[in-house]
Amino acid sequence: MLGFQLDIKKKYELWSLVGLEPVRFSLLEFENLTGLNCEYIEDLGRPHCVVTKELTSFWEMLGVHVKAGPSTQEIIAAFERCEGWSRDDRKRLAYLAIFTGVQCLR
Repeated sequence: MLGFQLDIKKKYELWSLVGLEPVRFSLLEFENLTGLNCEYIEDLGRPHCVVTKELTSFWEMLGVHVKAGPSTQEIIAAFERCEGWSRDDRKRLAYLAIFTGVQCLR
């Protein structure tokens, strides 16, 4: 997916070629696939988000502070210990890593 990435102007979308078709991967798709909260935050200095049980348990598996969220290094470290996780949680980790990597490139 990242190997055939298209250069676009939208900041929070990733477009790739799959065959001859362009495919979009945006925050909306990321939120739907991972179950993580990706709602718009008005004031980044004082972000307010609802911490669900699902989000709390995922952050605990990652070994990060619930309010702070994971850093890139913590996401990388989680790959070393995710072998016993459920398929859905491993998929969430993979999508989180892809999204983090894309944001680091921008």
